[in-house]
Amino acid sequence: MTAHSPIETKSASPLTEHKAATGAVDAALEGFARAFEAFKEANDTRLGEIETRLSADVLTEEKLARIDTALDEARFRLDRISLDRARPPLAGSDGGRATSRAPSIRLPSISMFGPARARD
Repeated sequence: MTAHSPIETKSASPLTEHKAATGAVDAALEGFARAFEAFKEANDTRLGEIETRLSADVLTEEKLARIDTALDEARFRLDRISLDRARPPLAGSDGGRATSRAPSIRLPSISMFGPARARD
């Protein structure tokens, strides 16, 4: 009598490669690096203005704010790519290889006492 284990192991699952996503990661990292270099340059300019005039130019401050926003957006894209790559693949009609990723959904929050119940 042969006993079959209902537990799936990692060795039974097919290996998936993430080479396609590497291009997106490289592009996001490159954009982040460019934005960071621009931020450093603009901040150095602002510091120079503060040292000579005891205040920074308004245009320099606005430029720093725009670059800071671009850095936040680049960080968000990198986080999103990282989360998408960490998501397990869906089994498809192609023998268990990943065909698509599950869409990001927002789950309803549940308090520590369970879901809210309607009162009579």
